[in-house]
Amino acid sequence: MTLALYGKRKKLVKIHRIENGVVYLTEEPLGSGMFYLPLVEDGKNVEEFEIVEERRVTLNGMEDHAGGR
Repeated sequence: MTLALYGKRKKLVKIHRIENGVVYLTEEPLGSGMFYLPLVEDGKNVEEFEIVEERRVTLNGMEDHAGGR
C-alpha cells in the first residue's frame, strides 16, 4: 500500500497503481472505494505526488515498511 500527498492542497490519497514513477489510479478518501485517474501527459503526472508511506506485503502476509513517517 502506498500513501501520498496529492496536488497543491496536499490531500492524502492511497495509490493503487503506479508504474515507473507515474501514478495511474488513486483512492480518496482512504477506504471510500472512490477511485480517480490522475491526469498524465507525456508520461508524467500533471499534479505532483509526494509519497509519505509505502508498505509491501510479502507472500507470508508480513508487511515490509519502507519510507513513511
